[in-house]
Amino acid sequence: MQIGRVVPAILLVLVACVGAPRDGLAEDPPRVPQDVDLVLVLDSSASMQSLVDGARDKLAKVITSIATATPEPNLRLALLTYGSPDDRSLDGHVMLRSDLTYNFDRVFDQLDAVRVRGGHEHVGSALFHALTRLSWTRNSLRIVFVAGNESADQDRARPVDRVVERMAKRGVRLNALYCGGPDDGIADSWRELAKLGDGTFANIDHNHGEVTVASPFDKELASLSGKLTESHARAGLPKTTLALMARIDARAAALDPAIAAERAILKASPLYRTDDGPAFAATASLRRRIEALAAKRRAHVADAMRSRALDDRLAFDRAVRDALRAQLSDAGFKLP
Repeated sequence: MQIGRVVPAILLVLVACVGAPRDGLAEDPPRVPQDVDLVLVLDSSASMQSLVDGARDKLAKVITSIATATPEPNLRLALLTYGSPDDRSLDGHVMLRSDLTYNFDRVFDQLDAVRVRGGHEHVGSALFHALTRLSWTRNSLRIVFVAGNESADQDRARPVDRVVERMAKRGVRLNALYCGGPDDGIADSWRELAKLGDGTFANIDHNHGEVTVASPFDKELASLSGKLTESHARAGLPKTTLALMARIDARAAALDPAIAAERAILKASPLYRTDDGPAFAATASLRRRIEALAAKRRAHVADAMRSRALDDRLAFDRAVRDALRAQLSDAGFKLP
């Protein structure tokens, strides 16, 4: 064999050996972290009741906006508030309202119980307790949203930039929602948080930014929500679980038919769980009916938003939904 032909052949073999896995198998694509830990850290000082109410009223919509992700997320929620003094407060007027949980109703219940009062708005301490006291899932996608209306760098005991650097090292992605105008001087402190935390900055109008649109399907959806609860009762869920479910149902119905409709859509979602896990065995037909009405509701709301020139770009839930969907996509989830 001629040397001129041997050398290229040897090079091809070497390249193939270097580029191929040692076991001879193709490398697996990067694993999508199916476990998602989502944490809300909300300012509960004197002027922030509208922020808390907006989170409570639109959290169902936030969750269902990612329910069709592939692979299906194992979503857990946690809630902390800061800014209101309370006997149960941690240092810095921080309250851990709910550890990370699959039971979203526990978070709804805690949001409904928040009562705002004056206090110290120490964002650094709030994020420190989120980092150190929550039961983070191993190898999860970790996303935090912190919202407030005062400068984010007031905390002298726990400088917020150092805390956010620690969060980044632990794989926590931080999104900063400033409740005020984008040109406010203190908005820059929130922009810096998002930059340090590899997250998104958004300014929101917590008093007037939320948009709620009614639809002709809301009444039936609310009725089906009640039937879902009855179906869970027949499936044998504990009375305490059912009582909590019914309490959140009633609260949603009392607030607004549209909120009750979103509640029904959430309860039919595969992401909705109780402490005892999913209880869908007896509810398949109800879920299908709710899913069909939900599609009609979404189309109606989209048309109404366009025809009435409604703008939700300053809404809490819009900011959270947009950032959450983008960050899930970054992690490898597929979203329609």
